[in-house]
Amino acid sequence: MRSNTQNQRLSILDRLDFWATTKPNDLAYRFLSESDEPVEITYAGLRRRIQSLAGVLCETHTVGTRALLLYPPGMDFIIAILACFYAGIVAVPAYPPRPNRSFERLVSVAKNSKPGCILSTHKILMDIEDKLKIADPLFHVQYLATDVATTKSPLTRETPYETAFLQYTSGSTGEPKGVVVTHKNILANLQMIFDSFNVRSTSSGFGWLPLFHDMGLIGNVLQPLYAGIPVTLMSPTSFLKKPIRWLQAISDYEITISGGPNFAYELCVDKIQPEEMLTLDLSNWIVAFNGAEPIHYKTMQRFTEKFKKVGFQEKSFLPCYGMAESTLLISGSAVTPPEYLSLKDVPVQNLEISQYANNAYTLVGVGPTNWGDQVLQIVDPKSFQILPSNSVGEVWVSGSHIASGYFENPELTKSTFNAYTDTKEGPFLRTGDMGFLNHNNTLFITGRIKDMIILRGKNYYPQDIEYAIEQSSPALANGTAAAFVDGD
Repeated sequence: MRSNTQNQRLSILDRLDFWATTKPNDLAYRFLSESDEPVEITYAGLRRRIQSLAGVLCETHTVGTRALLLYPPGMDFIIAILACFYAGIVAVPAYPPRPNRSFERLVSVAKNSKPGCILSTHKILMDIEDKLKIADPLFHVQYLATDVATTKSPLTRETPYETAFLQYTSGSTGEPKGVVVTHKNILANLQMIFDSFNVRSTSSGFGWLPLFHDMGLIGNVLQPLYAGIPVTLMSPTSFLKKPIRWLQAISDYEITISGGPNFAYELCVDKIQPEEMLTLDLSNWIVAFNGAEPIHYKTMQRFTEKFKKVGFQEKSFLPCYGMAESTLLISGSAVTPPEYLSLKDVPVQNLEISQYANNAYTLVGVGPTNWGDQVLQIVDPKSFQILPSNSVGEVWVSGSHIASGYFENPELTKSTFNAYTDTKEGPFLRTGDMGFLNHNNTLFITGRIKDMIILRGKNYYPQDIEYAIEQSSPALANGTAAAFVDGD
């Protein structure tokens, strides 16, 4: 499974074909509902559903057509995106517009991606089709309810279209940008995740992250399919309403790999009551990944302290780092325990923690970076010089997992994906994140360049100030502080 020849396969669908042939009746996906019985599908059943829908898509759409996917969390989304891969349709995952919410982001995604069709469930389309057509002319395209669509000609797959999907990102701070992710990118990153997470044939996954988001799509949908391990899924809403559902599912299904952003662990500590923990057994949970937002040492301490009595171990934590532009993973390791760095003990060049922060401020390492053919450098964002260990600079990355650019945005693609050092090494992806490598080659992320506050010639990261404020009083909840420069 760890052979480099894996990445010579055409797409993730070759893995599906392999599993559907060698273990057709094994569980591929399970989806948990708050009210109904779990929905399960085997590898053979999954392939049949995908081939059938791919046949429908091929009847009306040519290879390379873009399809906007608007699904609630569930099996229908998984079938749809894999069917798009099968048919050579470029998937554009998004989320259905919510009642009484603006269509602004969805319209922006549609304007950029120019979809030839919109795929969803019959129920969703009944609710939103007319509203979308009124919202913008771009929504006057074919609508297909994939949960009721049928064909007499299931598709026998050939060579897939190079581009697999467009992952839209950064919509909260500007116009959404469509990251062009190829099948080659996917395979390269899935192998990196497989190795760094130390996946085994006995592993099993659980996820509640949004499936249209890169962490949910790559980590919880495609990675288990690549590895040939079962995965159990749940909607984000189910977790947010009752965080115990996440840990209870890990316990009930003896899950070995699961995770989420830092806030999810914090939520479990704050919301799960002692009586809810009586039936928990987290001893099988050996990879608890933590990523997608700043990782707090204190959160990991609190979570370990609360749940060690039901079998959780601190060494299970896997702090990691990634982004849509790198398909997903850049760094992390289940092989080595989490690494922490106290800034009072280890000097770091160019790093200035807020004067409001505790002198014992501890950074959490997001793991080693030597996975696959990836090359990661810490670079001075102005001089483009490669910096030595323990020096803060911008994180630059190259490798087969790096996306080809932003859809129909050549200028931003050039400035972001085609960076060269002062010695002409490259091209690199400029992540926009500041960080450093220590002498163990562990990566530490310190903040975003665009978020940096510069006062009197000194650099401050807003999350450091916010975190320090939140820790100053028990009356302040997490996420209640905001640091920014006022006026001129």
